[in-house]
Amino acid sequence: MIAALTSLEAVYVMSGALLLVFGGYTFADRANPRRVGSGLFWTLLGVTFAFGGVLPAWATGALVIGMVTIDGLGLMGQGASRGPTQAVRDRQADRFGWRILIPVMSIPAITYAMSV
Repeated sequence: MIAALTSLEAVYVMSGALLLVFGGYTFADRANPRRVGSGLFWTLLGVTFAFGGVLPAWATGALVIGMVTIDGLGLMGQGASRGPTQAVRDRQADRFGWRILIPVMSIPAITYAMSV
């Protein structure tokens, strides 16, 4: 059971599901003037990841061409940011400093330690 959940195919399917959720949220983002193109891009990418193992090669190629076309025509855009202001980000950066990198740098260190 664990082997099936941690297989590379399962990781691709879960990533595809997450990308499909991103696509849904992008379609629903009224603050994004290009939400249809962006939502379609993320949905196509999600389908590629989630079903790439069972789709024929020509279908995956068609999905990729669709994504390239959407981006090439400039149909992608970003909605209004709901993140913290620059002042809040500066305060947090001053508070954490270099320690913010500890979790990020521990990943390769643990990976290396486990592989030796």
